Amino acid sequence: MFLLERVSLLLRWILLLGLLPGHAMADLVRRPAVADLFYPGNKKALTSLVEGYLAKAPLDPCSKEEIVALIVPHAGYLYSGKIAAHAYRQIRGNDYEVVVLIGPSHLMGFEGASLYNGDYYETPLGRVKINRTLSEALVRQNKGFRFLPEAHEREHSLEVQLPFLQRSLSDFSLVPILMGSTSLSTCKAVAQGLANQLSGKKALLVASSDLSHYHPSEVARQLDQSAIEAIQAMDGPGLISRMESGSCELCGGGPVAAVLLAAKGLGAEHVTILRRGDSSEASGDSSSVVGYMAAAISKGGGTGASAPAKAQEHLLSPGQKHELLAMARRAIETCLSQEKVLQPEPADARLMRPGAAFVTLTRRGELRGCIGYTEAIHPLCRTVTECAIAAAISDPRFPPLKPSELKEVKLEISVLSALKEIQDVSEIKVGRDGILIEKGGRKGLLLPQVAIEYHWDRNAFLEMVCYKAGLPKDAWRQGAKILIFSAEVFHEER
Repeated sequence: MFLLERVSLLLRWILLLGLLPGHAMADLVRRPAVADLFYPGNKKALTSLVEGYLAKAPLDPCSKEEIVALIVPHAGYLYSGKIAAHAYRQIRGNDYEVVVLIGPSHLMGFEGASLYNGDYYETPLGRVKINRTLSEALVRQNKGFRFLPEAHEREHSLEVQLPFLQRSLSDFSLVPILMGSTSLSTCKAVAQGLANQLSGKKALLVASSDLSHYHPSEVARQLDQSAIEAIQAMDGPGLISRMESGSCELCGGGPVAAVLLAAKGLGAEHVTILRRGDSSEASGDSSSVVGYMAAAISKGGGTGASAPAKAQEHLLSPGQKHELLAMARRAIETCLSQEKVLQPEPADARLMRPGAAFVTLTRRGELRGCIGYTEAIHPLCRTVTECAIAAAISDPRFPPLKPSELKEVKLEISVLSALKEIQDVSEIKVGRDGILIEKGGRKGLLLPQVAIEYHWDRNAFLEMVCYKAGLPKDAWRQGAKILIFSAEVFHEER
């Protein structure tokens, strides 16, 4: 009797799966799990939202190169959708045979990497066909991969990328991969398998990862910068090492490291950091933030912003300069009158690119405040508005600006290039270069225009930077670290 029941049950499953002649096999579809949670579940609303994000994201010079991989965040669209769009905008309209999407498993732990052995991944925008041939080849030829479909059922890190891919690419097959381990051995195994299987194919790798989680924005900025340094160097092992030491945090560190290694194996040469930010841009709460970043990894040309220097070279138009100055003044006015920090929304989307800048305030020809960032931590428009407010109320050399003083204040903005360490001071050109000197934990910086204003020669300029750092005036001769930068300077006509 027991045997008959087992046979009967087996026949029912065979019929259900369509394995008998005359029965069509049903497609195995991974249904949306986080629609209406991380993004709109309505097709029209989702299309409108994604298209809006893509329309506002600027094209970077790297879009003209052969983009091999992207790194994108995977939070709810309210928080990271705008940043993710900066990556997807660069590949919009490109022709890729297959997209390999790699993310972390948040809900299920396992060793190695899990592929999905179904037929489709589905979103409100439709179905994306799984590349079963490539998936099966990866499992068959590499011990780092296996089929574990249950890991995919509720995981969001891959699903949230698909609407962007569906609106950016016309036709592609998908290889969805979840990593349950961030060990370097797993990353190398995944990267080696992908590099072997994708060689000669028109493929796009996408690593899904957020950065640091739930730190004050200043702490998060330092952690995220550490991660970005390893990413810019295309150093997958170094990224894992930094994560293990606690110097950076990524919830998709394994996928990012694997993609860096695989992209390098496929001939990619450099990384463009397209946009970075954190959840405070949406929430307004900087006391506990999640960090996000969008990047492209490409080969050929070398014109993309593969290092901070290029990420910060802006060459602003007159219209962009005018908009930045207006935003800076409006930010100060709002802070002084309403005690509120204005969130910038520039009309020119190019002002959302990462940028380093200083904002200088003068009143009746005298300095009234000067604060800035030397690294491209935030979008340029946010850097400028934050520095304008800080120069007005937080420069320790001056009391907070009073509302009655603002009409007499003139704003000057200096948009900085990347810092470049030098070994010989003969490289410094007065009038072109600003200087930062660092020694024994002390640090001082003066902008290029200061040397011109006071008619300093090179030696006097170096001595005054040392003085500002609280160092002996000849510290620049005694082993201090010397960095130079250029600046694009513009000011209000008042």
